[in-house]
Amino acid sequence: MRWNLEFGDHGVVGWWPDAIFNDLAGMADYVDWGGQVFTPTNIPSPPMGSGNAKLYDDTSKDACCEQITILDENSREQHIKTKAMLDVIQYDVIDEGNVGGPYQHLVLYGGAGGHIGN
Repeated sequence: MRWNLEFGDHGVVGWWPDAIFNDLAGMADYVDWGGQVFTPTNIPSPPMGSGNAKLYDDTSKDACCEQITILDENSREQHIKTKAMLDVIQYDVIDEGNVGGPYQHLVLYGGAGGHIGN
């Protein structure tokens, strides 16, 4: 078995053998994905996405990922809603779930940045 990453009409763009995952030799119980920004210690973090301080819930103003699809072991789509996990308040994520139309599963993200951490 292998774990595939597919991208739109491009098909499989990456894959990983199940042997490199200790707990995923069979099937997965959940799916994780995410993003991050980085700066050296004591330097304010950069903007993420469109850089809006608060999301507008609007794809013309916010950065987004669309057509996110999870397939089960029989290659059937599973419609799920994700749980956002943020470690700084300068960024935001909104999972709209399956909104239909060209977007399908839509996740909006962004933020002004400016967090100083260590």
